[in-house]
Amino acid sequence: MSEENKVTQEELDALQAMRDESDKYVIDLGRLSYQKTIIESQEQNIKNNIVILQQKELEFSNNLVEKYGNIKVDLETGSIY
Repeated sequence: MSEENKVTQEELDALQAMRDESDKYVIDLGRLSYQKTIIESQEQNIKNNIVILQQKELEFSNNLVEKYGNIKVDLETGSIY
């Protein structure tokens, strides 16, 4: 091939730099997508734990109502009022 059928080295370097930058963005996007998946999984686990805790609280509250009636408890002292 003659020189006439080639881009300049400067142009080739610029094209390669843009391709490298594009590849970097694709990789970064993939990493973010992976991290997002992990975070969404952690979020779902926390939501599930909240539901379980609410069920425990309701059951415990119902047990207290059976034992003491409709009361309020001071969480600092344990006093019933």
